[in-house]
Amino acid sequence: MHCYFIISSATVNRHLLPTNIFIFISSPEGKIVAMSISEKLGDKKSIFKDRNVLLSAHDPISLENVVHRDEQIDYYQNHLKYALEGFVPDNLFIYGKSGTGKTMLTRLVLEDLLIVAKDLGVNLAVININCENDFTENAVWQSVNDKMPIPGNHIRRKIGNSCPKHTTYFQDLLNMYDGILIIVFDEIDKAVSSFSSVDFINKIVRMKSAKSGFSPCVICITNDLQFASNLKPHVKSVLLQSEMVIPPYNASQLQDILKIRAAAAFAPKALNEVVIPLCAAIGAQESGDARRTIGLLRIAGDQANNRDIDRVVTEDDVRNARTIQEKDCFFEGVRTLPLQSKLVLLAAIFVSKMDGKETTTKEVYATYCTLCRHIGMDILTYRRVADLLSELDMLRILSSHVVSRGQHGRYKVINIPRITALLELRIYDDPRLFPISELKVRKHRKNVLTI
Repeated sequence: MHCYFIISSATVNRHLLPTNIFIFISSPEGKIVAMSISEKLGDKKSIFKDRNVLLSAHDPISLENVVHRDEQIDYYQNHLKYALEGFVPDNLFIYGKSGTGKTMLTRLVLEDLLIVAKDLGVNLAVININCENDFTENAVWQSVNDKMPIPGNHIRRKIGNSCPKHTTYFQDLLNMYDGILIIVFDEIDKAVSSFSSVDFINKIVRMKSAKSGFSPCVICITNDLQFASNLKPHVKSVLLQSEMVIPPYNASQLQDILKIRAAAAFAPKALNEVVIPLCAAIGAQESGDARRTIGLLRIAGDQANNRDIDRVVTEDDVRNARTIQEKDCFFEGVRTLPLQSKLVLLAAIFVSKMDGKETTTKEVYATYCTLCRHIGMDILTYRRVADLLSELDMLRILSSHVVSRGQHGRYKVINIPRITALLELRIYDDPRLFPISELKVRKHRKNVLTI
């Protein structure tokens, strides 16, 4: 049976736009049956009422919609209320695992604070910086300066890639601001791991506005519970004025969250009664991550929604969704590599294990030939193996770089990931390569595998 896709198009304003998609299926008798994608949908009514509610980007719209975070909200509000009285709040560090609501709570509490400040006539500004996106010192400074409030008659200057100039410009902007400034650094550990310092925050909190006399208040959010232990003593004394840990959700809390989301996301009677408790139990056991647990429910819903009959989310859908969620694209990509690519990757791993360092294409090829002979596979040419190594590099399964030895020429050096044991397990899923798993790696003076 063969399948063909044809897209019919229409020209609108000189642009070719698709107007319908047809799937042509060739039967064994040679008959071709056209089926529109609208026919593919048929008359089936989706079990979803609003699937967007289950997406990771969906957050509660206000603090009233947040459950099981009353203690953290109360702490946050007591900490920041001083801004409404004309005082600069203490700097604050927020710790917690992914999916515990750190960023969501910070955003909602600060949005509420800004509304009240406006009603009271308090001059308050909030700057949000995601360090996962702005992970270099220059990028952080630039984002802060781009979001700083400025007087209406002031034209914002463009600064190049100079951190000292950005620092000076921030002080200039701060001097013109007559109010309280709160700067949120989300995923602060991402920025610090990039340039191994929090000096930029140290500089910010030590600056004062010439107009108001206030220093900025800094809120740092991180998943790294050991983050503070790596700070220098003088930085700790300035930054760690207050700290709060947001705990993971337990099964009961996750169940309440899922009930709220499910009521908005699914049509009535679309879920088996065991689905929500099972999702909550799995989520609590594995991580306490609300985002991941909601994603588990969404994938289970997709499983049921794609069926033609019995379109109710069941326990089996949840367990299948868990398998899908746990699938690692990296290792799945390794498992599905062509046989020769697996052999080349295995050869590189073997040489790396023998030498414990970087390896070269020449060493990999010699070991590759040994492996091929061991299982009776055809041996590719040296050039083809080099091409396969380049493909593995392109897929980021391994990495390589060219080293120049001056008059002695150039050669490629290959680096193997540290997770070689897991890589080998995925490769040995192929029964044709299982005999290689029993080989003993013996070090040879030329880094050639011997059997």
